[in-house]
Amino acid sequence: MSKRSQNLVACLVYCSSMVVSFSVWSQVPASTESTEQRAPVVLRPNEKADLLSDMREYLRGVQLIISALAKNDIDTVSKVASSLGIINIVDRPLNFPTQSGTRFRDLAALVHMNFEELAIDAKTQRDTKAILERLAPLMNRCVTCHETYYLSDKY
Repeated sequence: MSKRSQNLVACLVYCSSMVVSFSVWSQVPASTESTEQRAPVVLRPNEKADLLSDMREYLRGVQLIISALAKNDIDTVSKVASSLGIINIVDRPLNFPTQSGTRFRDLAALVHMNFEELAIDAKTQRDTKAILERLAPLMNRCVTCHETYYLSDKY
Protein backbone atom coordinates (compact mmCIF):
# COMPACT_ATOMS: atom_id res chain seq x y z
CA MET A 1 0.00 0.00 0.00
CA SER A 2 1.37 3.43 -0.92
CA LYS A 3 2.29 6.04 1.70
CA ARG A 4 -0.68 8.18 0.58
CA SER A 5 -3.07 5.27 1.00
CA GLN A 6 -1.60 4.52 4.44
CA ASN A 7 -2.10 8.16 5.45
CA LEU A 8 -5.70 8.08 4.20
CA VAL A 9 -6.37 4.89 6.15
CA ALA A 10 -4.85 6.46 9.29
CA CYS A 11 -7.02 9.53 8.83
CA LEU A 12 -10.13 7.41 8.38
CA VAL A 13 -9.34 5.38 11.50
CA TYR A 14 -8.98 8.64 13.45
CA CYS A 15 -12.29 9.97 12.06
CA SER A 16 -13.97 6.69 12.93
CA SER A 17 -12.81 7.01 16.51
CA MET A 18 -14.46 10.43 16.57
CA VAL A 19 -17.76 8.77 15.65
CA VAL A 20 -17.47 6.53 18.71
CA SER A 21 -17.32 9.65 20.85
CA PHE A 22 -20.75 10.68 19.57
CA SER A 23 -22.40 8.05 21.72
CA VAL A 24 -20.98 9.87 24.72
CA TRP A 25 -21.70 13.33 23.28
CA SER A 26 -25.33 12.49 22.64
CA GLN A 27 -25.85 11.63 26.30
CA VAL A 28 -25.45 15.22 27.48
CA PRO A 29 -26.36 15.48 31.19
CA ALA A 30 -29.17 17.92 32.02
CA SER A 31 -26.77 20.15 33.98
CA THR A 32 -24.64 20.90 30.91
CA GLU A 33 -27.38 20.93 28.29
CA SER A 34 -27.73 24.72 28.55
CA THR A 35 -24.07 25.14 27.51
CA GLU A 36 -24.38 22.78 24.56
CA GLN A 37 -23.51 24.61 21.34
CA ARG A 38 -24.76 21.92 18.97
CA ALA A 39 -28.34 21.81 17.71
CA PRO A 40 -30.61 19.22 19.30
CA VAL A 41 -32.25 16.51 17.25
CA VAL A 42 -35.30 15.67 19.32
CA LEU A 43 -36.37 12.05 19.12
CA ARG A 44 -38.62 9.71 21.00
CA PRO A 45 -36.54 7.56 23.39
CA ASN A 46 -36.92 4.45 21.21
CA GLU A 47 -35.93 6.42 18.08
CA LYS A 48 -32.83 7.76 19.85
CA ALA A 49 -31.83 4.23 20.89
CA ASP A 50 -32.37 2.96 17.32
CA LEU A 51 -30.35 5.80 15.82
CA LEU A 52 -27.46 5.29 18.24
CA SER A 53 -27.52 1.59 17.38
CA ASP A 54 -27.40 2.47 13.67
CA MET A 55 -24.44 4.78 14.24
CA ARG A 56 -22.55 1.98 15.97
CA GLU A 57 -23.39 -0.23 12.97
CA TYR A 58 -21.96 2.40 10.60
CA LEU A 59 -18.81 2.68 12.69
CA ARG A 60 -18.38 -1.11 12.56
CA GLY A 61 -18.99 -0.92 8.80
CA VAL A 62 -16.31 1.72 8.30
CA GLN A 63 -13.90 -0.39 10.34
CA LEU A 64 -14.71 -3.42 8.16
CA ILE A 65 -14.21 -1.31 5.00
CA ILE A 66 -10.82 -0.06 6.21
CA SER A 67 -9.75 -3.59 7.17
CA ALA A 68 -10.91 -4.94 3.80
CA LEU A 69 -9.01 -2.18 1.98
CA ALA A 70 -5.87 -3.06 3.89
CA LYS A 71 -6.26 -6.62 2.54
CA ASN A 72 -7.28 -5.37 -0.93
CA ASP A 73 -10.59 -7.24 -0.48
CA ILE A 74 -12.71 -5.01 -2.72
CA ASP A 75 -15.67 -7.42 -2.75
CA THR A 76 -16.06 -7.03 1.01
CA VAL A 77 -15.76 -3.25 0.67
CA SER A 78 -18.60 -3.23 -1.84
CA LYS A 79 -20.78 -5.57 0.22
CA VAL A 80 -20.33 -3.62 3.47
CA ALA A 81 -20.76 -0.20 1.83
CA SER A 82 -23.91 -1.38 0.11
CA SER A 83 -25.34 -2.61 3.43
CA LEU A 84 -24.83 0.92 4.80
CA GLY A 85 -26.29 2.54 1.70
CA ILE A 86 -29.45 4.36 0.93
CA ILE A 87 -31.77 1.44 1.56
CA ASN A 88 -31.24 1.89 5.32
CA ILE A 89 -33.15 5.18 5.19
CA VAL A 90 -36.29 3.29 4.28
CA ASP A 91 -35.63 0.56 6.83
CA ARG A 92 -35.78 2.93 9.79
CA PRO A 93 -38.14 5.84 9.21
CA LEU A 94 -37.86 8.48 11.94
CA ASN A 95 -40.06 11.51 12.46
CA PHE A 96 -38.05 14.57 13.47
CA PRO A 97 -40.28 17.28 14.90
CA THR A 98 -37.69 20.10 14.72
CA GLN A 99 -36.00 22.08 11.97
CA SER A 100 -32.58 20.85 13.13
CA GLY A 101 -33.95 17.32 12.91
CA THR A 102 -34.92 17.89 9.29
CA ARG A 103 -31.44 19.22 8.46
CA PHE A 104 -29.92 16.27 10.32
CA ARG A 105 -32.11 13.90 8.29
CA ASP A 106 -30.98 15.54 5.02
CA LEU A 107 -27.32 15.17 6.00
CA ALA A 108 -27.92 11.54 6.99
CA ALA A 109 -29.51 10.88 3.60
CA LEU A 110 -26.37 12.21 1.89
CA VAL A 111 -24.18 9.93 4.00
CA HIS A 112 -26.30 6.91 3.10
CA MET A 113 -26.18 7.87 -0.57
CA ASN A 114 -22.39 8.25 -0.34
CA PHE A 115 -22.09 4.70 1.04
CA GLU A 116 -24.15 3.45 -1.90
CA GLU A 117 -21.89 5.35 -4.35
CA LEU A 118 -18.84 3.91 -2.60
CA ALA A 119 -20.27 0.41 -3.08
CA ILE A 120 -20.83 1.05 -6.78
CA ASP A 121 -17.32 2.49 -7.19
CA ALA A 122 -15.84 -0.51 -5.42
CA LYS A 123 -17.65 -2.87 -7.83
CA THR A 124 -16.75 -0.93 -10.96
CA GLN A 125 -13.35 0.65 -10.28
CA ARG A 126 -11.88 -1.91 -7.87
CA ASP A 127 -9.22 0.68 -6.94
CA THR A 128 -8.19 1.01 -3.28
CA LYS A 129 -6.98 4.59 -3.67
CA ALA A 130 -10.21 5.69 -5.38
CA ILE A 131 -12.26 4.03 -2.65
CA LEU A 132 -10.24 5.76 0.08
CA GLU A 133 -10.70 9.07 -1.72
CA ARG A 134 -14.47 8.44 -1.73
CA LEU A 135 -14.47 7.36 1.94
CA ALA A 136 -12.55 10.40 3.26
CA PRO A 137 -15.22 13.07 2.46
CA LEU A 138 -17.92 10.66 3.62
CA MET A 139 -16.21 10.48 7.01
CA ASN A 140 -15.93 14.28 7.01
CA ARG A 141 -19.72 14.45 6.72
CA CYS A 142 -20.02 12.17 9.73
CA VAL A 143 -17.67 14.39 11.72
CA THR A 144 -19.53 17.54 10.62
CA CYS A 145 -22.82 16.04 11.72
CA HIS A 146 -21.45 15.01 15.12
CA GLU A 147 -20.00 18.48 15.59
CA THR A 148 -23.29 20.15 14.62
CA TYR A 149 -26.00 18.03 16.31
CA TYR A 150 -26.68 16.08 19.45
CA LEU A 151 -29.50 13.65 20.13
CA SER A 152 -32.09 14.47 22.74
CA ASP A 153 -35.19 12.68 23.92
CA LYS A 154 -36.44 15.73 25.81
CA TYR A 155 -39.20 17.63 24.03
